[in-house]
Amino acid sequence: MLANEFTPFWIVALVAGSALYRAFYHPRPQLAGHAAMLTATFIGLAILLLSPGNAVRMAAYPEGGKIAASFSMGLYYLWLELVRHYTESATWAWLGFVALFSVFVVPSQPRPAARLLVLIVGLVAAVLAGLYTAYVIAYFATAEDLATRGRNQVVVFLLAGGGCVVALAARFLPSLGHHAHVRMTALVACGLLSFLLLDSVALGYVSRRGVAIRDLLERECPEASISSDDQGPGCRRPQEIGQAVHADGR
Repeated sequence: MLANEFTPFWIVALVAGSALYRAFYHPRPQLAGHAAMLTATFIGLAILLLSPGNAVRMAAYPEGGKIAASFSMGLYYLWLELVRHYTESATWAWLGFVALFSVFVVPSQPRPAARLLVLIVGLVAAVLAGLYTAYVIAYFATAEDLATRGRNQVVVFLLAGGGCVVALAARFLPSLGHHAHVRMTALVACGLLSFLLLDSVALGYVSRRGVAIRDLLERECPEASISSDDQGPGCRRPQEIGQAVHADGR
């Protein structure tokens, strides 16, 4: 799910940042393990970029290959993505959920403020750089915005990164969940915030994708149920139809 032309750069940024942080602040930096992960990532990226299918796909987008325009359009699409999600109530509900859970439910884990600040700044930089890289590579390859599948990955990375930043920032506050009734109240508040997530853009993508699959199933084999193996010679199996939807980017 998270493997294409730009996600290896996300892995490199996060693993390299982890290695740098641990080299300065952790008694066991585990540099060999980080080096192994980076090596595997670079090998996978090389295989992806040098594969014949990638060249064929690039040839289908003759307007691509514009380096200068890719950098400027990458900023434009990054700005649109941030505005789209951080003006959405579901995004703030998610961040509020993480903040409440971190402050009132998770036990306090003291950590030097300087280290927390380094982690927060580094993570924010890694997430923003990763999103920008995704849009630059997409525009360079196609002269278009990211496809739906790529945008889904961007949404996951953005929301997960934002949640981690909020959870780290909550460590600057003392834990307030010393009493059971306080923790229970916080959990109830988290549950109420969860209802706002049902109206999120991300779940909207999932819902529309499910509708697309059902529509395609009805067109391909209207007389058969999804779970039936006896579908007749003219019907494609659900797995094949799912692959067709995935290939179409719907």
